[in-house]
Amino acid sequence: MSTTVWLKLLNFRALDHFDCEFGGVSLLAGANGTGKTSVLKALLFFRNYYLRGPDEALNALRPQSLRSFGANGDELVVMALRVGDVVWAIRMPTNPSGLIEGDLGERVSLRKGYTCMDWLVAPLGGGPVSVRSEDGEEPAALSRSRTVAVARQVRDRMEPEWIEPLHAAMEAVRVHDGYWFHEIRQASPVHPGHRSDYLAGNGTNLWSVLANWKSAPSAYGHRFEWVVQKMRDVFPEQFTDLEFPSGQASFIVPGRPNSAEGLPPALMAHGVITGLLHLTAVAGAPRGAIVGIDEVETHLHPQAIRGLLAAIRERADDQGLHVLVTTHSPVVMNTFRDEPERFFVMERKEDLQGRPNPLCVARRKPEAEPAVEQDEQPHREVAPDLSRVPPREKLEYQEYLQMLPGDLYDSLLIGAPRKHGD
Repeated sequence: MSTTVWLKLLNFRALDHFDCEFGGVSLLAGANGTGKTSVLKALLFFRNYYLRGPDEALNALRPQSLRSFGANGDELVVMALRVGDVVWAIRMPTNPSGLIEGDLGERVSLRKGYTCMDWLVAPLGGGPVSVRSEDGEEPAALSRSRTVAVARQVRDRMEPEWIEPLHAAMEAVRVHDGYWFHEIRQASPVHPGHRSDYLAGNGTNLWSVLANWKSAPSAYGHRFEWVVQKMRDVFPEQFTDLEFPSGQASFIVPGRPNSAEGLPPALMAHGVITGLLHLTAVAGAPRGAIVGIDEVETHLHPQAIRGLLAAIRERADDQGLHVLVTTHSPVVMNTFRDEPERFFVMERKEDLQGRPNPLCVARRKPEAEPAVEQDEQPHREVAPDLSRVPPREKLEYQEYLQMLPGDLYDSLLIGAPRKHGD
């Protein structure tokens, strides 16, 4: 699978414009309301659109809140995703009230570099689906449907080999944008036959997943053992092991008078449960998967944050995962000090030349935006030149460059909220 994933969004939820290429473990940071969670929602939207169809994907996101408030008139909502050499773009027309209205447009294309080799197009406003290639254009034996994506029909009916990277990526998208801690801590007994293979977005099947992995270690690539070992490393004073007597999750904690007596999840610290959720999320992701985790620092001590991110990086490197995390934590940001190309700052500013470097930038909409028909090319200027970074707030140039990412954020030099009238 591709070493990076490219995502472009126009007029989607909180985002007027988003253009970013990420891989490995990458970070999104920025003020509240700049669209970090919207990026994760977009990944989930692509998955639902491909696997369940347009209507279910739209309903899951509530169509009335899909178009950004900054869009004008009947501007389109445009979403494009590139995995390997496959680019999938979805265009959604809206009415003046911002509601999705009319026939959706899809385009699936095979690209080599910046050259388009084959297209399959379902144009906006209706009309037949067609295939375009170097030899011309001809109708495709596919139909428009609000229950099945055109991209999925391409894979299932036409079976071109080149679309397989997109298919594999969509089946492997995992987005965790809010764990349901109340339900997780209640920990209902795990019943045979009701076990899961990977963590749900809200984490409520955590105990089923872990019990399943523990019962069949070879079948699941010893995922349970990996999670347990990392938990011991990150929480040495709070965690020794996890058992499932009578199907009930039970934590073995060091230092108890009777160490064989476990504690139920309801008595464990929120941070310990959070760490277990994060590790289970990445351990259950198949090779090459796209994983999103919102506000990865929630409930966690700084030392636990560093230990968990190190474990997540290790797993991502080993399995070729694309893990995109969001944060407001300077501690999380500082773990990216040696990987500035994977740190993306969400800011609502038109002049992007003043970004502190070395950080990559997730761009918002510039004054002159290319036409939506040109939306399938990644933005080429992702890493600004260090020489263009001016000193700010009376900082000397070198002092400015040497500040830790988290200090820049904490000092409101990057990712700062805008004051009224800015």
